[in-house]
Amino acid sequence: MNALTESQLRAKLELFDYSPREIVEAIGQCRDRRFIDDALFAENFRDELYRNGNGPRLVRMKLARRGIPADVIREKLADNEESEL
Repeated sequence: MNALTESQLRAKLELFDYSPREIVEAIGQCRDRRFIDDALFAENFRDELYRNGNGPRLVRMKLARRGIPADVIREKLADNEESEL
């Protein structure tokens, strides 16, 4: 998966010494154009991890490690539980 989360993009831009203002602008433009979408990333990555046999605890940890906000993780894990019923 080559998509980046907002957190990962922020870290990459900081690594290349972009100013905080430039980072905020770049992330805003990427969000507006749907180049980054943490909820969609979480959903796709969650599905990939489940297909590979990972359980909810590991999925939660891997999403958090990629900088997905806790509320989005909870929502996406709950979405998956509801679809299994």
